Amino acid sequence: PARGHRSAGDLIPWTMSQQFGDGNFARLSGARVVRAAVHPQVQGMGYGSRAMELLYRYYNGEMVSLDGTAGGGGSDDDESDDETQSESSSSSDEEPTSDALLHKESPKPRKKLPPLLLPLSSLPTPKLDWLGTSFGLTPALHAFWSRRAGMTLLYLRQTSNELTGEHSAIMIRALPKRSGWDDAWLPAFGADARRRIGRLLGGAFRGMEVKLAVSLLGDAAVDSNDRKRIRDPNALREVQRRSGSESSRLAPDELRCHLTSHDLQRLELYGRNLCDHHLINDLVPA
Repeated sequence: PARGHRSAGDLIPWTMSQQFGDGNFARLSGARVVRAAVHPQVQGMGYGSRAMELLYRYYNGEMVSLDGTAGGGGSDDDESDDETQSESSSSSDEEPTSDALLHKESPKPRKKLPPLLLPLSSLPTPKLDWLGTSFGLTPALHAFWSRRAGMTLLYLRQTSNELTGEHSAIMIRALPKRSGWDDAWLPAFGADARRRIGRLLGGAFRGMEVKLAVSLLGDAAVDSNDRKRIRDPNALREVQRRSGSESSRLAPDELRCHLTSHDLQRLELYGRNLCDHHLINDLVPA
């Protein structure tokens, strides 16, 4: 990143740091959902939503054991018998002949093999700060990832895909129980992204479907509810400051009424010739 080259696998951290001019985002750890597939015969029945919710609960440290036991149901005698059987089988397997082994070997169930599946409550949870995904934006996919998966749209590529005609989108959901850094970043980034998308509806996004555009701008109501759930007054003030909603009056010392701190960061990067014009098209429309 220091040389301006994006490393493989760093799509979301690189894009977020570039779009919002906030290098602190690269300090966070996250997981990217590449694909969520459901059998065609059971689509629309809530399996995908349930899978994403369980994935979120796992990375957020909310998975608990339901049985309350520490596992292990065998006795010492069974274990000693298993060891004896394994030793005898290993000694017989040392025979060098091949045809003789095939005819003499008697298949027996093995009890010492490691399990194929384990309960998530028995596995250590990696410490992550966010859960995200990237996809070609459509009304159905946006409804699933925003309403069902609870993610917030933070980035929408201005140029559409040449084959599908879709704009690439990035959506993220924070993991509040695992994150220990600046809880105000997600709602602030979301409000800033919606402002930029609204400005570009007459430019780069003028060919967008009306239904999809209304759905994107309708996330503002969801964002207002999220702000009401923020109990920390310092975090709430930080969200208002960084999203540009701290004041409704225009004064020389209140430039953030029209330009957020992320807008100023993008203008500074463009002025230093460190980014292309796509980052400021919404600020200086042609």
